[in-house]
Amino acid sequence: MKISKNMFTSLRKLILILMAALVVFSLGCVKKDEKEIKIGAVLPLTGDAAIAGINTREGMELAVSEINQSGLDGKKIRIVYEDTQADPRNAVSALNKLINVNHVSYVVDDSISSVTLALAPIAEKNKVVLLSTGSTAPKISQAGEYIFRIWNSDSLEGEELARYAVDKLKLKNIGVLYANNDYGLGLSEVFRSQLSERGLKPANVESFEQGSPEYRTQLAKLLSNKPEAIYLVGYSKDCVKIIQQAKEMRYKGIWLGTTVMLDGTVTDVIKKNNYELYYPVPFISDTLSTKNFKDKFLLKYKKAPPALADVGYDAVMLFKKAVEMGGGLDGESIGKSLMNIKKHDGASGLIEFDKNGDVHKPIEVKLLKH
Repeated sequence: MKISKNMFTSLRKLILILMAALVVFSLGCVKKDEKEIKIGAVLPLTGDAAIAGINTREGMELAVSEINQSGLDGKKIRIVYEDTQADPRNAVSALNKLINVNHVSYVVDDSISSVTLALAPIAEKNKVVLLSTGSTAPKISQAGEYIFRIWNSDSLEGEELARYAVDKLKLKNIGVLYANNDYGLGLSEVFRSQLSERGLKPANVESFEQGSPEYRTQLAKLLSNKPEAIYLVGYSKDCVKIIQQAKEMRYKGIWLGTTVMLDGTVTDVIKKNNYELYYPVPFISDTLSTKNFKDKFLLKYKKAPPALADVGYDAVMLFKKAVEMGGGLDGESIGKSLMNIKKHDGASGLIEFDKNGDVHKPIEVKLLKH
């Protein structure tokens, strides 16, 4: 077909118009993106560990509302949330989306160690900062230069509880029951190592699969040695079922637990069944920062801050501080700034990272009883 001069001119004009529209559209998109700073969050918002994700999100949203009153570098912060359901496979997909679609350089991670360990290689490869609010597996210390956490490693928590059990409670016959995952294995190994250093060997050591409906086989083996205490490592839904089934099997000893025991469902079943529970938690001094956080949380949500809300708040505030220290919004700059933060007075206590991106907060052992 022969194209006339007029047709060619019209076609040329149409192409120019489309190109101009594309440029305007692109500029409009850039302008819109420039008005906000996006950070990512991979949290278990549904499923067995949902309470941890929901509590963390509340703390994060409080920090966002506070920052956005004046902005950060003249921009608003927006958090892009992804639900992991505490499943590493879901988390990997979520992180890839946050990096490749949402183009974030800072991601707040949850309290599930297996999730953090699955995400670490992806964050490292893409030079994206991954900050965990509660993952505790010792392996995370060596996960990479872009991996940080604001909760103590199990190596500290397990050591402190073992010392307390032997030196303070004078226990000699302790059983160990742990979830067969990175979290459970890491803590149980640290705890057993500390017992060994004190010349003790666990009465029995048993593992269970997360989400199991039945734990009586493992409990029967543990109870056959009549332990004074059972060291229980698992997530809250498993712990509740285990404690209930142990009561049905007439276990009369005490429980040694983890920070998971902060979950109200676990504390309720301990009280209901007339047990005593000893568990380690970070020691948080009453400072102006912790008081202000509690007051602001109460004002926003009409309730006292639950477990993990404080670290969620701190995770966002640390991002703000890192950006204000200069260097840019890319992961490499943020990571360097985080390493240079000294004694940040946060809602969850003083925060300062060591060479592995770990914190070393003081630990205390608390007693819960009926």
